[in-house]
Amino acid sequence: MTIERDRRDGDTATSEPLNAVIEVVRRFASARLKEGDSPAELSFALAFVATEMGLCLTRGADSLPVFQAVLHAVSSAAPNGAPVDEQPERDGPRVTVPAGATVH
Repeated sequence: MTIERDRRDGDTATSEPLNAVIEVVRRFASARLKEGDSPAELSFALAFVATEMGLCLTRGADSLPVFQAVLHAVSSAAPNGAPVDEQPERDGPRVTVPAGATVH
């Protein structure tokens, strides 16, 4: 899958070299998951590396675009994730708390 199909906003096309990098990283991540790495820890590591790399490249410049790029990538990838199962029904009636009440 290329990032062009991943992106829902369609604001810019992604270059083929960037698509190639994404595919390499996807294969790497799949291999690490098969080796038993934690999905959460692997996600953290990849986000950390992406952010750190961007900040190193922009040293002395405005770093805000780095954070914007990482967050944009997160929001672009989010629809590709597995669907979240609905919460199971609880036993008994649903209890609500009136507005302004303090719950102890």
